[in-house]
Amino acid sequence: MSKIFAAICLLLIFVPCQVLGENALPEGPGKTIVLKKCQACHGLDLVENERGSRADWAGILDEMVNNGLILNEKDKNLALEYLSTHLGADQKE
Repeated sequence: MSKIFAAICLLLIFVPCQVLGENALPEGPGKTIVLKKCQACHGLDLVENERGSRADWAGILDEMVNNGLILNEKDKNLALEYLSTHLGADQKE
């Protein structure tokens, strides 16, 4: 019984955090791809706190692809545009 209670508690903590994380990023083309692909391996806070130029984000995406991220060219370009626009080096946190 205590294992079931613990599982329910974890769900009650995890699900609201997921929803809050999804709403933390600004709306725009590419947001869905960023949410889906980035959260597959790590927390969204890692993405939210990063700021970089278009070249910086391109390098990060290339590194993630080298680490196993599956991203077609169209989605990669859309994610790059989103990240460099909304989480660019000149964007305030």
